[in-house]
This record gives sequence, structure tokens and C-alpha cells, in this order.
Amino acid sequence: MTGSTGTQLRIATDAPGLQVYNGAFLPDTPGALPGGQSLRPFHAMALEPQYWPDAPHHGHFPQITLEPGRIWQQSTEYRITQTP
Repeated sequence: MTGSTGTQLRIATDAPGLQVYNGAFLPDTPGALPGGQSLRPFHAMALEPQYWPDAPHHGHFPQITLEPGRIWQQSTEYRITQTP
């Protein structure tokens, strides 16, 4: 999806889910950011590809159990582009 400014974010991952945090619980902190800008609720967000946190309780979800001696890896690429 492309925003009104032409900025586009693409996320490529091998994770089956995406956790979205909208910043609702960020503190209202005047002057906390560089340049004296304020930090306020909803002023940031996080997009975190991951397996589904409640997977152990749902047999039809992709399972997240990691057995001893096994290696777990996840790959995620974030790509931001700007179009005129």
C-alpha cells in the first residue's frame, strides 16, 4: 500500500503472523525526543512478524515449541521506498 506521500513499506517474512502495536500506551512526555519534540500516545508503532503467541493452546496454529538442541531462525526484511 502506498501512502499519500508516496511512501511505501513492504515486509517480507517467513513468520506466519504480524503483531501490531499502535503506541496507545506510550507516555505523554514533553521534550523527550530529539529536537525537543514530545512523545505522546499513538506517536509510534511497531510491526513485529512472529508466530502466534497462543499457539500452544491451538493445535491448528503453526506450532512454536522449540525442542532442546534445536536452532530457531526467523527472517524478516523491511523495505521502505519513496515514489514521486
